[in-house]
Amino acid sequence: MKKTFWNMLKVVGSLVLVFIINRPLTYLISHQKSLTAWTAWGASLLYLLAVLGLILWLWRVYRTETVANSLRLKDVGIALLFGLLARLVAIIGTLLILLTSGQETSANDTVLFGIAAELKDGFFPIAVLFLLYTALIAPVVEELIFRGLFIELLFKNGPKWLAWLLSSAVFAGLHLHSVAPMEFLLYFALASVLYLSYARRGEIKDSILVHILNNALPSLVFAFQIFF
Repeated sequence: MKKTFWNMLKVVGSLVLVFIINRPLTYLISHQKSLTAWTAWGASLLYLLAVLGLILWLWRVYRTETVANSLRLKDVGIALLFGLLARLVAIIGTLLILLTSGQETSANDTVLFGIAAELKDGFFPIAVLFLLYTALIAPVVEELIFRGLFIELLFKNGPKWLAWLLSSAVFAGLHLHSVAPMEFLLYFALASVLYLSYARRGEIKDSILVHILNNALPSLVFAFQIFF
């Protein structure tokens, strides 16, 4: 019972981190006009070091509950297929959002495109930090929390269907900016693909790779919007 309590506390704490991890970056972006080049570079490097430290801590907590598996060429190929499936889900979901609400993208993507527009005339290190966050940091942190700690700490010996249902529902809910059923279904479906990629052999590197592949195209679009 005591271990269960501490496991729940770890999961709740990690979910809180999802809320606050991007706050310093958001602050830098919204206040970049008041920064000097030196403060922009310094703050960006400090934030990056802090996030890397957080990732290292999450990784160590996760590895205390699991045994590492190597990432073979076969696993990379399967991850590519899951990545294509995730992109297909994103495209279909975006089309359904357009048909049902008239919005061209989800509210979350709209916010990200707005941030990219703000960075077009901003400081280079902050723009690079935003792209790193979108392409690499967010996938790693979110997978360690939603597919890693959430499942291994709460459902290691529990029903897999419940692990899938709850982890995907929480993931979807935390990506919403308002009550939007179609957007919830989109992110729930994406989370389901990520869950399947993780559950295949219980290795977090698999779902991290799939998540990175899914975020690669939007990150390239953001980079083009910022620098060209």
